[in-house]
Amino acid sequence: MKKLITIQAFMMAGILLISSCKKALDEKVYDFVSPNNFYKTEADAIAAGNGVYNMLLSFGFYKQNLWTVDMDADHSSGPTWFMGSMGAGNPQDYWGTPNIWNDHYVMIARANSVLQNVEPMNISEAVKNRTLGEAYFFRAFSYFDLVRLYGGVPIKLITVSAGGDLFTPRSTVMETYQQIISDLKQAQALLYPSGDQRTGEPGRITKETAAAYLAKVYLTIASGSLASGNITVNTGKPTEWGAYTFAKTVVAGLEGVNSQLYFDSARIKCEEVLNTGKFELYPDFMDVWKIPNRNKGENMLMANARAGGLSTDDLWGYFCAARPDGSNQGWVWATKGVYKNYEKADHRALYGISHQWTVFGTSFYFPEEDTEYQSDGSKTYIWNKDYDRAYITKYADVSVKAFQDNDMPFPILRSSDVFLMHAEAVNELNTTPPTAAFTSLNKVRTRSRATEAPASLNKEQFRSFVLEERGRELLFENNRRFDLVRWGIYLQVMNKMSVDQFDIVKARNPRNLLLPIPLTEINSNKGLEGKNNPGW
Repeated sequence: MKKLITIQAFMMAGILLISSCKKALDEKVYDFVSPNNFYKTEADAIAAGNGVYNMLLSFGFYKQNLWTVDMDADHSSGPTWFMGSMGAGNPQDYWGTPNIWNDHYVMIARANSVLQNVEPMNISEAVKNRTLGEAYFFRAFSYFDLVRLYGGVPIKLITVSAGGDLFTPRSTVMETYQQIISDLKQAQALLYPSGDQRTGEPGRITKETAAAYLAKVYLTIASGSLASGNITVNTGKPTEWGAYTFAKTVVAGLEGVNSQLYFDSARIKCEEVLNTGKFELYPDFMDVWKIPNRNKGENMLMANARAGGLSTDDLWGYFCAARPDGSNQGWVWATKGVYKNYEKADHRALYGISHQWTVFGTSFYFPEEDTEYQSDGSKTYIWNKDYDRAYITKYADVSVKAFQDNDMPFPILRSSDVFLMHAEAVNELNTTPPTAAFTSLNKVRTRSRATEAPASLNKEQFRSFVLEERGRELLFENNRRFDLVRWGIYLQVMNKMSVDQFDIVKARNPRNLLLPIPLTEINSNKGLEGKNNPGW
């Protein structure tokens, strides 16, 4: 427990490097320490590395804004006042959107400072390697978010204080990906394996985490560049929900890329992780979210929060069915169509969705057709279409149940994702899905008490099954929009849905494939030549 507190404490300490929340939002910070009076001791190196981690709980990452990207998908809904911007395809109407770009570049600047200044330090090899490996990882991590959200972006590898160019032009999509791959390879080479004491406190980046992220990058390139193929998705308007088949398109910037090469690279990296045997799934899906299991086993990377201070999040407040005082409900829920996508005995639906809750003094149940949830023996629940919401329960186990003061860490990477990535990659490398693909897929399914995938699935059916399984397993973990975009079906799926049961607009146009670059960046970076992403 002492070590777990330590990893949360260093994120808290990193926040203190930012003088105030307002300044963090208003100022563009290119460097956060001065090499002239810092980087003297091993403790300095560790503190600088901790400052890079800290950005995970900035507004542009997982404190708020980055996970709201998942609202721009077919599985997400909420009240109009909350979903009317990002959730309705209007990111410019949301005040926090520029923070995504800005805070990612702050993390990059901090990582660059570490890389420049820690390398020449006379400190222990273990601390030096770990700190440099973490910096390489987070620089790649930031650029991976940026390229998926904005396309090719300016690549900055040197801090401004060390002579880095303020006016950097955009690199191409593939140039950006090549830098990401290079950094992750460097990270994997420097970092230590999970369980090695040189890795440090629970929650720090390990060699296997870097390998898993390489797999995710390779798979994103592979699926995005695949020239043809069909994918079937359960979607559509509430009255027309069902299975629809869409022809995939190539993601802009990935034309002509050898997709098979990248699928195979993804397979290799997944197997490097899974063959260690260190990341087996917890026995039950709900075990993943228990406080004692944070930063352990299946939870390969989390954005750790800490109640009662600056490093809090509010996943519990946003996603819970009803707060204990009955004053309000959460602001994000899944559509009823998502719930229909689960088998009834699947623990991700049976226990991972709130079927009964009390709000405003009245007890409601979800969903209407599952009448067994109408009573729990002590009280009777009514159904109300206004509360026909599939709230998730995965973010409910927190130390403090108070609005905007929670400690639920955001799950950035779980090994169930790695199993599903492996299943996808192996399937795409063969004419029919081999046993290895079914084995990885069914690991995730049977853990949740769902039936195994039908053995009769062909390659295209298996591809579709894995995509939908990712939607079931990783619901509200900031994957759905990225999955739809990388397969080239985001526009088709969203426009087929058009509007959800709560009247949230889901129809999109091509400009929604990328986020708008903040106008402050367009105006200040001459290298962008005054140009924004298409349509913005």
